[in-house]
Amino acid sequence: MGYQLQNDDEVSTQLLDWNPDKLNALSPNQQTAIVEALEKVKQSGKMITIEGRATFDLILEKDGWKIFLDWRSRQRVVFQSSQPRPAHLAVEFLRNDFLVKSAEPFQVDLKATNRSDREMIVQLNHLVEPRQMEKNIDMIACGSRLPFRLRPQETQDISSAYLLRGNLPEGIRQVRLTYDFRILK
Repeated sequence: MGYQLQNDDEVSTQLLDWNPDKLNALSPNQQTAIVEALEKVKQSGKMITIEGRATFDLILEKDGWKIFLDWRSRQRVVFQSSQPRPAHLAVEFLRNDFLVKSAEPFQVDLKATNRSDREMIVQLNHLVEPRQMEKNIDMIACGSRLPFRLRPQETQDISSAYLLRGNLPEGIRQVRLTYDFRILK
């Protein structure tokens, strides 16, 4: 099965960083203007998209067809965060443990919240363990390539897509990807 998705980074600003409260607060004319602007980019063929293929193995059992999940061919990828001290920045992964099939994209989503009463600028670095797997994990799209600003008590949704290539080295059971958050200001 093939699929094609737009790169969220490209349209995030136009869509008010995907904030449903802000989008719903727009007037009907403002909402229409956003939809029309996105349609123009889509029709021009200049919208960056992520394409891929997903394959499913079907097996026929006595009670019908079922999807066969080949767990043994999948590799575990675990996400965690290192948060700066004091804990003015809260990070919550919506899901942080994945079983990934090599060469199939997967996405991680998280929320970063400024718990302080001051604005902060946050930088995100990615640390891969074991280090020899750095060359085998590709970032397809990153919701925070550049430092981002969080107003007091503001929450920002961050979404990134990855592709794992190759198999884990002998004796290694998982890839651990740490989101290392640094407060710059």
